[in-house]
Amino acid sequence: MKTFNLEENIKRLLTPRETLAPWLFDENNQMHENMRLLLLRYAQKLIESVISPIEGLEVTDITLTGSSSGYFYKNNSDIDMRVEVHNESCQWLAKDREHMDKFLATQLNGFFAQGYRFYFERRFIDIKISTQQIDFASLYSVKYKKWLIEPTKEINISEDEMKEYYTNKKKEILDELEKIKKKYRGMDLGAELNDFFVRTVLRSIKNHPTMKDYLTFKLLNYEQILKPIGAESIRAYSRALQLKSTNS
Repeated sequence: MKTFNLEENIKRLLTPRETLAPWLFDENNQMHENMRLLLLRYAQKLIESVISPIEGLEVTDITLTGSSSGYFYKNNSDIDMRVEVHNESCQWLAKDREHMDKFLATQLNGFFAQGYRFYFERRFIDIKISTQQIDFASLYSVKYKKWLIEPTKEINISEDEMKEYYTNKKKEILDELEKIKKKYRGMDLGAELNDFFVRTVLRSIKNHPTMKDYLTFKLLNYEQILKPIGAESIRAYSRALQLKSTNS
């Protein structure tokens, strides 16, 4: 496995491409219609399985976000999509964003647990659900065929500045992770790790993250920091259930 190099990854993340991803956009920065319809079709599968069965939930937009919507993508970058959902009239679900986002994240996990995976020419189409749009340097409405945030090549973050920010944020995350492990056991540990994982993956969207937070999230993924936290929460649940079954 290739060794993670922080400096190289930061430099690449801060270096824009000349054009938007050609498999998604034309020379006028408009999404290819066949690609737009494909993404909508995949999103609809998720909506029909997770959102439509719950009366009172409304899909307000379907957006392309992340590096594939701007000038900072890789050739093998995931295609990041977000289904924006509002609780219009469902009485048994909380309406505040924090609790709704946790609920939607759980629903999404159940959807993928059924084996759903979407790809385009070997690029993973990563669909998420939340109560609001995640906006950084660019945001495109796949549903309405328009830019909500025009893509830019200007980030105005130095490599040294990003390195310092990432190093501090990574330490905060790992320190909090150790505190959770020391404090909780069994099912409680699984629940706390899952909650911590969701909050970290969503990049604290409640607090409207900055571009530095977004880039930090990308670097955490590249350094394989986040995924093991989610896997560990599942293992904690499994161990606790096995012990409970043995002691019954």
